[in-house]
Amino acid sequence: MKRFLLSLVIVGIGAVFSIPEAHARQCCGGQGQAWRQYDRATVETRKGTVVDIKTYDRGGIHVTLKADKGSIDVHLGPAFYLDKKVTIAKGDVISVTGSRVTYDGVAAIIAREVEKGGVKVQLRKDDGTPLWAGQGRWHR
Repeated sequence: MKRFLLSLVIVGIGAVFSIPEAHARQCCGGQGQAWRQYDRATVETRKGTVVDIKTYDRGGIHVTLKADKGSIDVHLGPAFYLDKKVTIAKGDVISVTGSRVTYDGVAAIIAREVEKGGVKVQLRKDDGTPLWAGQGRWHR
């Protein structure tokens, strides 16, 4: 009976981690590795108003930016890194430069740089490598 219950727990944990949304929440860098989609050939700059902000499981911050060309999801980076440099809130006008990608079937930008009120914050190297790589909750 104990083995059966242990098996159920293990299967349940495996099921939770196989949900696509759980993988999407890890997209900004670090162990999520989706930043590897960053492509210098698709780099663009967008300026617009932040209409939504989401923070995902590993602390990744995404904003929805409403610009002239329509709305787009912008993958910024982890809160522990971004919050030290700039605060972004709904209604803020920001400019982002980064690689336009398709992530889970939706257009998005993996931001290399964000600018708000004249303050520029570099988030990634020119090849898309996160500047917080090797950091995390132990390096605050």
